[in-house]
Amino acid sequence: MRKYSVFSSGFKNCMALLLFCAVLFGVLFTAHAADVTKPQGGLLAVAYRGETTAHTPNTPEAILAAAEAGADLVSVAVTKTADGQFVLLTDAQKALVNETQTLLQMQIALFGASSSQLVPTLDAVAASLDGSAGLIVDFDVSALDALCGYLREHALTNAVFPRVALPAKTIVSFVEENPDIRLLGVYRGNVVMNADAFLKRLSAAGLPMVQYQNKNYFCVSFQKFTADRFSTNGNCRAMVNMTSKELCGQRDDSVTGWDDMISRGFSVIETGNIRSLCAYIAQQKETKPALLSAMETAKQTDLSALSAQSAKALSSAIAAGEGAKGENASLSARQSALSALQNALASRVLRGENETRKGALQITTGKVLTVLFFAVLVLAVQIYMHKKQGNKGEDHYAEKEYH
Repeated sequence: MRKYSVFSSGFKNCMALLLFCAVLFGVLFTAHAADVTKPQGGLLAVAYRGETTAHTPNTPEAILAAAEAGADLVSVAVTKTADGQFVLLTDAQKALVNETQTLLQMQIALFGASSSQLVPTLDAVAASLDGSAGLIVDFDVSALDALCGYLREHALTNAVFPRVALPAKTIVSFVEENPDIRLLGVYRGNVVMNADAFLKRLSAAGLPMVQYQNKNYFCVSFQKFTADRFSTNGNCRAMVNMTSKELCGQRDDSVTGWDDMISRGFSVIETGNIRSLCAYIAQQKETKPALLSAMETAKQTDLSALSAQSAKALSSAIAAGEGAKGENASLSARQSALSALQNALASRVLRGENETRKGALQITTGKVLTVLFFAVLVLAVQIYMHKKQGNKGEDHYAEKEYH
């Protein structure tokens, strides 16, 4: 009995430790992934095929470099092998193999029978990330069921988002049958009612992200009144792929393009320049404390004690600050709001205080030039009238002498 008791106690302690580790791992892992399904959890950066300025796209090296640069998600392309594995291939490698080959046959075709080099599999790449970034997977949609089985087999359902461009009805039906799979839906249309219906259906089904894409700059999917629906539909984020102008209405994959799309309500940006986007988001976050501090100072100011012009400027600056303090505000919106607040606070004038000085401070180059112009004009008119009167006098004198 004693021996059993010791074994039982040790077994229970061991199981408790394992359970604790499992829970801790789950907390640590979902701590990063939680923002993906939180619409107002801050801007998210997606690295298209990894960090591709220094590495070959869609390789483990590029993917790890993207995660180290700060990417929240990395989009990769996977190919299904004949024996049910999902592997990552470069464009050059795809031309040398086909999906009728097994994983081993692909490895031999690419590296030779004697090589120890392996074709990177999806589970191996995900394991190397160790939860530092999630994966968005692009694949042949005909392999969706096989991919889902693969994700379950390798415990990747929380780390991988299969991206599918399917009708909303098909996606919803699939999610209902596979609630553990977190699909990323893509809408390609340009009809506002269809865009709204697509979003509502997918949001209700629990999809964490919906990607809108169109080559038309003025596509309804890119208008703010459409993207605003993401914030009113619960757990869904708006995503845009900036790597091709055909996907984002001819916008550039740059600060200007990111500012524009974020200002329209998009909070997940896919880019081909992950380091620059991560630097942009870091700057956006760093600007917030200064903005909040300036807003606090502005709100403590008694507007009734200020001149009408100063009160109006400060009120407008506070309103801009309210709009820019949200987690998903664009960098330009925060910088503009902060600048407006700082200027309004620095130029405050009390009601009735030093009006003469206030008027002097309002003298501008334009006003000075206007005064000088009119002064020259008046002088020119006076000279002209003086000459004209002189000419009339001379004519009168000459006429008198003639008679």
